[in-house]
Amino acid sequence: MKTDLLEFASKEIIINKMYIGSYLSEGDNIGHEIINLYKADDGKNYIYLNSQGSIDLCHREKKLTILLVRKFSPRTYKVLAKAEGITILPFADRNLTRNERYKGQVELGLSYGGVRLVDLFNKNLYHGSIKEEKNVFTTFVANAVIKPKNQLLITDDESCFSKDILYIRTKKGFGKQTLREFFDKKEKPQSFADLERIINNDNLWEDANTTQTISELSDVEKNPYYNFLNIIKQEDNELVFSNMFYYFFKNNKSMFCRFAKTILDIEIDNNFIIEREKNNIDLLISDKNNVAIIENKIKSNINGIDNRHNIYSGLVQSQLEKYYQYIKTDDEYKNKKSYFYIFSPNYNHIDLSKFMSGDKYTIIYYKDIYEFFLNDYDLLDDSSYYLKEFINAMYKHSKDYENDLEEEMQRRFQKAIKGKKIDNLL
Repeated sequence: MKTDLLEFASKEIIINKMYIGSYLSEGDNIGHEIINLYKADDGKNYIYLNSQGSIDLCHREKKLTILLVRKFSPRTYKVLAKAEGITILPFADRNLTRNERYKGQVELGLSYGGVRLVDLFNKNLYHGSIKEEKNVFTTFVANAVIKPKNQLLITDDESCFSKDILYIRTKKGFGKQTLREFFDKKEKPQSFADLERIINNDNLWEDANTTQTISELSDVEKNPYYNFLNIIKQEDNELVFSNMFYYFFKNNKSMFCRFAKTILDIEIDNNFIIEREKNNIDLLISDKNNVAIIENKIKSNINGIDNRHNIYSGLVQSQLEKYYQYIKTDDEYKNKKSYFYIFSPNYNHIDLSKFMSGDKYTIIYYKDIYEFFLNDYDLLDDSSYYLKEFINAMYKHSKDYENDLEEEMQRRFQKAIKGKKIDNLL
């Protein structure tokens, strides 16, 4: 009878956004949502619902499917898995007190790799201090967690729609701040239909639940690309990368001349001048005949000017137009042959067609920059170590999608389990 009722229940899809927030950048904090992609020691899949793990129990009257996603680029998410056959755990009731919810979590007795779930997060920091973890760490139990066969991206921006990025119709777009969104079939029929079409397309998904228990995994591996920017939490800082490019290009001019010819496709004389932040330009390089400007972007997009558009073309007035006009009108540069570039990670999709003078710029992807530095450079005597570190720092930005955080969470999770086991032996 229960099954019959479930078939007629209202359907709902929950988008659960994982690995979001500065909290995960503090110390070696582990996000509770890491459990979503593992089986517990009892062989079942449990799901944590961001951001507090609790939910209104009215949702248990609905047939739920959960899409586990993470941020990919502005307005675009990478789908990590779908969780089906969902049951809400009774202690996840948001109307219960925190202590009541925590008590229910303890009584459930879940463990991962032989370590109690409630003990795995007790070294997390909050503003520099150990955070007292008395929280719900599981919200649902799922019959199956199925991962995509290949990279699967969804967006609320119709202009980003392509064969590789699937468009989801929404009235106001995906919520920018919320970590979970509910799409009821009756209340949001268009969004639900688009999401359900993805969920039900067997060609997109693996044939079976491939999540594993900790005991089935090999030993955690160290990050082979770990570097000093990881340590100081600056691996996404555009200013830092621009400063590093400036330093190595300035101090190894023969290397930059090869870089210009190989990557930028221009001939630059060895007696060039390189400047930082001249007229707000990230890098400005000039010799007697040429001038090249480089705008370095990591996770940001092109900066518009007060949301102004050209009244004739409708294109956005931006920093690109500002820099282009500066080079074309300044007495020092206007008679030189000019080149305009944007350095961008492969995962950061920048649409230059929206901007005035966007067609004057060429995007140079970090993958090409990384491979050049990796394979074709002269080590500086006093900075060879730092150059190797910088190359390692570039690696994460050379990939087609950004997954370093999810990989790091997996390392931290497995490391915490191993550490707890050692503590228990002492």
